[in-house]
Amino acid sequence: MIWHQEKIYVIGGFDGNQCFNSVRCYDPVTHVWEEKGCMYVQRCYVSVAVVGDYLYALGGYDGHRRNKSCERYDSAKNQWSFIANMHNIRSDASADSLEGKIYIAGGFNGTQVLDSAECYDPATNEWTLIPNMNTPRSGVKAVAFRNYLFVIGGFNGSNRLSTVERYDKVTKMWTFVSPMLGPRSNFATAIINDLLYVIGGFNGLSTIASAELYDPLTNSWRPVTDLNLNRSALSACRVSNISTAHEYSYIGSVALQESVGSSSS
Repeated sequence: MIWHQEKIYVIGGFDGNQCFNSVRCYDPVTHVWEEKGCMYVQRCYVSVAVVGDYLYALGGYDGHRRNKSCERYDSAKNQWSFIANMHNIRSDASADSLEGKIYIAGGFNGTQVLDSAECYDPATNEWTLIPNMNTPRSGVKAVAFRNYLFVIGGFNGSNRLSTVERYDKVTKMWTFVSPMLGPRSNFATAIINDLLYVIGGFNGLSTIASAELYDPLTNSWRPVTDLNLNRSALSACRVSNISTAHEYSYIGSVALQESVGSSSS
């Protein structure tokens, strides 16, 4: 799930029987779901990112094999097109955009958990390998935050991780920052008010509802309110500057229910 051109896009996925190449987007103002052009490749455990007017789908699993193919979506044409392949096969990796380029890290190639990472330049249609992370990670989250690429948690092939490292594109080095309060993989992230949130996931024993935030000023994590339900393999995105924002808050939903109740009576 990703926020793009004032709509929420859901790309690919898996229903328990088959992997999807379908794409749908949700308009949070009109409350309407719309079918969009399909990808060329079925992709679950796919990584997605946005640069400029384009949305990118990277790697994933098609139901038979992991792959390194990538596609770009042009919303004006409602059409996908292939771009250059990544250097490495990756599913269950994570990607984000930073200063006009896409960075992808970790994942699983069908045999091993990866510590490799690479960078895509849309201007040249080329992928470049960057230094490996300190730790192999699948089910990881990569987040561009404060001019760094943060990679958070994940699974190293043996254990779920609480460790966090960040990549400095100037020095081309990975550095550990404070670890999360607990291990998690396959969780969601969001940046709100210059704070980095992690939400839900799997801790190696069970699906979890816990959430916490990272404060870059203090290089520390602290807990926040749990989800109402345990969730793993979830996704989140920040939605901003929409006229119907109040409808998605607790207060707004209560007011709407009261309005419906009073009108029906």
